[in-house]
Amino acid sequence: MGEPLHDLVSGNRGKRTNMIWAWNCGLGLVATKTYTGITINCEVFLEWILQNLTPFLKAGAKLLFLPPYSPDLNPIEHAWANLKHKIRQLENFFMSMSLKIFTAILQLNFNRNQSNQN
Repeated sequence: MGEPLHDLVSGNRGKRTNMIWAWNCGLGLVATKTYTGITINCEVFLEWILQNLTPFLKAGAKLLFLPPYSPDLNPIEHAWANLKHKIRQLENFFMSMSLKIFTAILQLNFNRNQSNQN
């Protein structure tokens, strides 16, 4: 964990790609949204909550509070590390960063579903 992700073009030369997602203990990555060329601010985040996250919330959903910063205890930090690893595996394929991210998420969720069935 904690290793930067590099692509064919550095973040300083092109538009930055930002992601917001949630972690569901049963489903894995949910409510994924990619933003290119914009900064994630309060307005964008609230829009994501209403449009993307709300459909995944069920009655009785619990919000878990974690210590101020504990990457080893935070499941989404492990998901980020796995996503970056999958994206690095795609670095020799000529596709946009958004497509690499989408492909990596599909692979992670597929692998998660396969391991849950065994």
